[in-house]
Amino acid sequence: MRYATCVKPISYLKANAAEVLAELAELREPLLITRHGEAKAVVQDITSYEQTQETLALLKTLALGQRDVESLHDDLVEHDSIAAARHRLDEIARVIETLALFPDRGAHPPELLALGIREFRQTGFKPYRVIYRVGSDQVVIHLIVDGRRDLPSLLGRRLLGV
Repeated sequence: MRYATCVKPISYLKANAAEVLAELAELREPLLITRHGEAKAVVQDITSYEQTQETLALLKTLALGQRDVESLHDDLVEHDSIAAARHRLDEIARVIETLALFPDRGAHPPELLALGIREFRQTGFKPYRVIYRVGSDQVVIHLIVDGRRDLPSLLGRRLLGV
């Protein structure tokens, strides 16, 4: 991003709004708006904004998935052995790897189907469940969890924001 050309005072935005919008759509770079020489806002085209939001959501999902794996590992080590933990995590990894080849193979989680939600699928290695969503060109894993947990409330918090 070229900051020197992507910084404009608010007066420029007011006087040239239509031109600014056309330029944003064409260049796909954000515009920093200043007031009295200080940065006050960033303006960007809607496509770039939506891509940014999707990327942030994916990063959040990845962070949650990483925490799931760490939590699962810690729980397995605490209640079993390191070797058993590694074995189970390897099995879960194999299940996840097959999603690249057969993303639609998983059933819809019954807890979500009961709410009329069909956008998520699940697969797993008993008793562990992998809850995921199939996108146009990717599979996003939202949850890796021991299926013996209180899933309705966990699914509500994690997937539905309830």
